[in-house]
Amino acid sequence: MESGIQKFDDFALFSSGLESKKHEFGCSFYVNGEFLKYVKDLKIINERICCLRSKTKRFSYTLINVHAPANKNMEEIKEEFCNLLEQNINQIASWDIKVILGDVNAKVGKESTYKNWQ
Repeated sequence: MESGIQKFDDFALFSSGLESKKHEFGCSFYVNGEFLKYVKDLKIINERICCLRSKTKRFSYTLINVHAPANKNMEEIKEEFCNLLEQNINQIASWDIKVILGDVNAKVGKESTYKNWQ
């Protein structure tokens, strides 16, 4: 995946990522038709975080797309990611609606504490 903006006939792909054959990291926004005119800014933080800001006549919003590190990663990597995400959220205008979306690597299932509980 290439970083930046790729425009097509009636849509655009806004993306952050590394050009890698493994396709490990990166996040993208697919914006179609009418909504393209409202896009004001793409901010690429790194291969795990990018923000797309849109402004309409009535309100502004920022979509924050994330690819969080997996739980198996070292605490230092996860903490660095969270700090960077928080820092960038705090830089977004206070009047913007903020929406965080993406892959946050949640685990589904019982915690080991409750395995024997019925």
